[in-house]
Amino acid sequence: MVVKFDHLFQIDRREIIPINNHERLAFELRANIPRSPRSSEELGFEFVLDIRSKGSPVAEVTRDRAREIMQIDNDIADPGAHEQLHVVLQDRLSTDLDHRLWAGVGQRPKALSASSRKQKRLHPAPPPRIVSHPCRRPPPRGGHKPAMAAILTLSIFIVLFAVGLALLLLLKRGPLSLGETLVAPAFGIAAFVIPTVILSQLGLPVERFALIEILALGCAALGVVFWRRQSVPWQLLLIFVPLVAIAFVLIAWPQFIYGFNWVSFSNDDMINYSLAADRLVSHGFYQLPQLRPDEIFRGYDASYWFLYVVNGERTGVEMLLAVVASVTRLRGFQAFMPCILGFDLSLLCTATALGWAFRKNVGDAWLVGALVAVSPLTALGSFYQLFAQVGGLPILTAQTAVLAFSSPRLPEDLRDRFRLGLMLGILIAAQALIYPELLPFAALMYLIWVTAGALRRTLRLRDLALPMASAVASFIILAPWYGPRMISLLASRVLSQVPHGGPVAPTEFVFPYFLVPSGLSSLWGFTTLTIFGGAWLSLGIGLGLIFTSITGAYTFYLAVRKLQPTAIILAVMFSLGAVMFVKKVDFGLFKLGMYIQPFMLAAFVSLLSRLSPKRLLAGAAISVLLIAGAFNQWSYAETTFNGPYGASSGYVEVRGATSSHLLNTLHAIEQHSSTPDAYITDTDNLVLAKYETGYVGRKPLFMLAYNFRENLNGISIPAIPALRPYYRSRDAYARKLLAKAASFSRAERFRFRPSAVALFDLPASLGPYKHRMLLHTGGADTVLNRSDRRFNNGIVYLAKPNSIPNDLTFVQSSLGFAPGPGSPMSKISLFQVEPDYFRSSQTMSGISRYLLFSILNPTKRARMLLSITDTLSNDGKNRLPPASVIGLNRVVFPLVGSGSARVVSPPISPVDIGGYDIIGLDMGEPGHHFKVPRTWLMRLYGTNIQIDPRLLTAFARNISVISEAQYRSLRAPEYIHNLVKGIANHNLLYSGIYEDGWISRSAYLNLSTNTENESLIVDGLVPLIKNPHYDETLVCKIDGRVAQTINLRVGYFRLVILTHLAPGNHIVKFIFSSFERLPGGDGRPISAKFTSVGFRSTR
Repeated sequence: MVVKFDHLFQIDRREIIPINNHERLAFELRANIPRSPRSSEELGFEFVLDIRSKGSPVAEVTRDRAREIMQIDNDIADPGAHEQLHVVLQDRLSTDLDHRLWAGVGQRPKALSASSRKQKRLHPAPPPRIVSHPCRRPPPRGGHKPAMAAILTLSIFIVLFAVGLALLLLLKRGPLSLGETLVAPAFGIAAFVIPTVILSQLGLPVERFALIEILALGCAALGVVFWRRQSVPWQLLLIFVPLVAIAFVLIAWPQFIYGFNWVSFSNDDMINYSLAADRLVSHGFYQLPQLRPDEIFRGYDASYWFLYVVNGERTGVEMLLAVVASVTRLRGFQAFMPCILGFDLSLLCTATALGWAFRKNVGDAWLVGALVAVSPLTALGSFYQLFAQVGGLPILTAQTAVLAFSSPRLPEDLRDRFRLGLMLGILIAAQALIYPELLPFAALMYLIWVTAGALRRTLRLRDLALPMASAVASFIILAPWYGPRMISLLASRVLSQVPHGGPVAPTEFVFPYFLVPSGLSSLWGFTTLTIFGGAWLSLGIGLGLIFTSITGAYTFYLAVRKLQPTAIILAVMFSLGAVMFVKKVDFGLFKLGMYIQPFMLAAFVSLLSRLSPKRLLAGAAISVLLIAGAFNQWSYAETTFNGPYGASSGYVEVRGATSSHLLNTLHAIEQHSSTPDAYITDTDNLVLAKYETGYVGRKPLFMLAYNFRENLNGISIPAIPALRPYYRSRDAYARKLLAKAASFSRAERFRFRPSAVALFDLPASLGPYKHRMLLHTGGADTVLNRSDRRFNNGIVYLAKPNSIPNDLTFVQSSLGFAPGPGSPMSKISLFQVEPDYFRSSQTMSGISRYLLFSILNPTKRARMLLSITDTLSNDGKNRLPPASVIGLNRVVFPLVGSGSARVVSPPISPVDIGGYDIIGLDMGEPGHHFKVPRTWLMRLYGTNIQIDPRLLTAFARNISVISEAQYRSLRAPEYIHNLVKGIANHNLLYSGIYEDGWISRSAYLNLSTNTENESLIVDGLVPLIKNPHYDETLVCKIDGRVAQTINLRVGYFRLVILTHLAPGNHIVKFIFSSFERLPGGDGRPISAKFTSVGFRSTR
C-alpha cells in the first residue's frame, strides 16, 4: 500500500506550502484507504519512499526515523464506504524533508477534475479533528525569511543613522567631529518618534502616514547629507563599520536561523508592545474601543486603550514599532526583534561617542564600542525585550555625549548656544516619549554640572539662559499633552520601588541577582546572571569587586575634579545603586545594572588608557572582558531560541516559541478553513494567551484558565475628563464598557479545606457561538495533559472542544496564581516549564500547594496521574508531599518515601460549578524554598537572600486526568535492567526512588508477571559512607504481604524471592529500617541503591 501524491493533495487541500531548510514542518493530509492501514512504521516508511520516488533529492530516511516522525490516528467517517486516515507529521523534519522536497512537486497541485469536484461536493471530508500546523500558503504578513529579517534590522539602523545625521548637520554649524557623528542614531530616533506620536494623538492611524513619513524623512536626509557631505568625517567612520558588523553578528545571529520567527524570551512586555503597536496601526491613539458585546472578547483594544489613554503609559516605542509594522506589512510580534536590535546598534554608536568624549581618541572610542558590543547585560536588555529601555539608553548616552563635547565651558557664540539647547531639548522630548524613567539621571547630571560649574566660576548663569530656554521651549513644543502624564508616570515608577509596610523579606525578592556577590561578576560580564556556583564565579566576583572599586574611585575623581558629564552621571548611578543595595530594592538594581553599562565601560577604558606604563595589565583586563563577554552574550542568545535550556532559563516565558515556529503555527490556525465563530483557549500561560489573541483576536477568544482582562476592573473613570476635555461626554460610554467586560465573568468558590477556600472567576457564558474551536496547549509549554502523547511535541494545537477527553485546564484562584504581572510570588502555584535536571530533553514545572483545575469532557471514573520529584529540594528530607485530589470527595495519592514518584489516584468525581467540572489538587503541605548551595566567595554577603524566591512543594513532570481504560492499559514492566533509565518508563508507577537510582527509606514499584513461577530479583548496593559496619533491615512486601525480611550490610547484594503470583500487575514495596545521608554537600537520605529490579522466570 503506497500513498500517492496526487490522491493526497486533491482531498481537502488546494495549496502546498514551500518549506525552508529550517522550517518546522507539521501539517495534516487525508487519504482514502481501501482497507485498514498497516502499522505506522510501514506506512511512514512507504510515505517517505513515495516522496523520494517523485525525484526530490531528499536525504536518506531510515525506517526508525520514519516511525519517529509519523503518527497515525484513525477516525472512521463512513465505515461502510471507506476509512479516513489522518497522517500528522508533527516533528522537526528540517533535517529530512527540506525545501528541496517540494522541488519536484511545484508550488501548486493540478486543478481537480470535474468528476473529482462533484465527488467532493457529494462526500465532503469532515473538518480536521486535530490540527498542529494546517497546510496553507505562507502568510503575506510573516514567514521564515532569515535574510529579510537581518536586512530589516540593518535597514532600521541605517535609516536612523542617516536621518539623525541629517538633523545634526542642520543643527550644527561647521564640520562634525567623530563623536558628534556617532550620536546620530539617537537624533534619528527622536526625528521619527516625535512626529509619529503627534500624528497618532491627532487621531490618524499609523498605517495612513507611516510610508509617507519614512519617504519624506529619508529623502530629506539624503538631500541634506549630500549637500553637506564635506562636513562628515567619512574616513573615521569607516573604522567603526567592522565594529558595527561584529556587534550585529554577535547579537543577531539567531535571526539568521529563524528570521521573523525569532521571538527571543517572549517577555510579557514584548507582547504588550506588539499588541499595542498592532492597535495603533489601524486606530488613532484616542480612538474608543467598540462597545458591542462580542467585541469585548476580540483582541485587546479595550485593554490597551485603558492602559495608554487612561493610565498614561508611555507610547514612544510602540509608535515606532507600528511604523515598521505598517510599512513592512508584518505583525508587531515579527517586527519587534528587528526594531529592538536596530536600537541596540544605535546604543553601540552613542556609547562609542562617550569613549570619544573622554580624550578625543579613536582607539579609546573603538575599545568602548567593542566592550559594549560584547556586554552581556547590554545584550540581555534586547534579548529580554526591554524595548523602551533599549530605545531610551541611546538618547541618554547621546545627551551625556553632547554635553561632554561642550564641557567644561559653553560655546562663546550665541547661535551655538542656542543650537546646543535645541539639540538637548529634542533629545529630552524624545526621552520623555520613549523612556521617561531615565530623565531623572539626565536632570541630576545637568543640575550637578551647572551648579558645580557656577560655584567654580567656569560657567556663568547668564550664559546658560539661552540654551536652557531653547531646550525647554523645544521640549514643550515637541512633546504636546505629555507633561502631566510624564510626571504622573515617573511618580508611579518611583513609588513602586519604595517598600510598603516595612522592609521586604529576604525570601520575597524576584530579582536578587545584585543583592548577592554573583552580581559583581555579572555586572562586568564574567558570568551570566543565573550562575551561582563554581570556581570561575568566585574568580569573577573577585575581579568584579576590583574593577568596580577602581572604576568607582576614578569616576568620583573625574566628577569632582573635572566635572566630566559622563563621570557625573556614572557617579549618580553608583550612588543610587549603593542606596538601593542598602534598601534591598532588587528590581531597581537589576535595571540599574543594565543602565550603567555604557557609562561604566567608557570610564573603565578611560582609566586604562591613562595606565601607559602598564599597558600589558590594561591589555589583559580588556582581553578578559572581551572573551568572557562574548561567551556569555552567546549563551544568552542561544537561550532565546533553545527553549529554557541554558544559563538564562528563568527568563523564557514560552518554551521553544522560536524553535517550534510558534508564529507560523498561530497564523496557520488563523487561516485554517474551519473558520469557527469563537475560540476557547486552555492555556495558563499569560504570554501564550496574548500570542493567541494577537492572531485569532478578530474572533471572540474565551480564556478558561484566567481572567486576563481583569485589569479593566477598577479603572478610575474620572481620570478621562481630566486627561482630555473631549471625553467628558464619553464618560458614560467608558463606564458601560467596564460594566460590559465585568459581566462576562462570574465569581465562584472552591473549598480545599475548611480553612482554605479559593475564590476564582469563570466565564459567565460562552455566548451564542455554536461553532467553537479549542486552542489546546501542548506538552512543550505545560506539564498538564502529558499523558495524551499526541500533543507533547508542540505548543498550540487546534481541535474541536469535545475531541479531547479529560482535558485538564489550570484555573487561577486566590490560593493559586499563574505567573504573570501582578501575581504575588508567594501564591503562584504553577510555574513555567524549565529544564528537567535529570532528563535533559524534558521539562518540568515547579508547583506549590493549591492548584485548581477545570476538566473539559471528563469521563466516568476518571483518575489523576501525578508525576513529581522532590529530589532537588535540598532540605535534607526530600520527602514527597501527602498530595490529594478534591472533588465531591477527597482521594489521597499513594505517595511514600523521598525522591520522585509517578502515581495514580483512586477514581475522582469533579464538582459541577456553574456548568464547569472543577477539581482541586492539594499537595498537603505549604511550599518552601528549594535552597541553592553557595560556595567560595558567594558567602561574602547576602546569605539570607533567597536566590530562588519560589515556594515549592515539588517539581511536576506530568499532571493529567486519565480514563479508567487508560489506567487499565498501563502495562507495567516485568524486569528493569537499569533503574535509572527504567523509572522514565511512562507505564511504570512507583514512589520513593531518586532519579539516580538511590532508594529512600520507603519505596514501591508496580511490576508485572507473566507466569506463576517467577522470582523477584533485586540487585543493589549499600554504600560505605561513614561506618564500615553499617547494617540495616529490609522488609520486602508484595501486594501488601511480607515476602521476605533480610539484613543488609555495606556492599553489593542480590535479593532473590521465589513467588507464586498470578499474571498481572503487582505492587512491590521496600521498607528499610534506617538510612544514611549522601556526602559531599548532597545530604539526601538514602538506604540503598538499586541497579536492577523485577520478576524473572526461575526456569
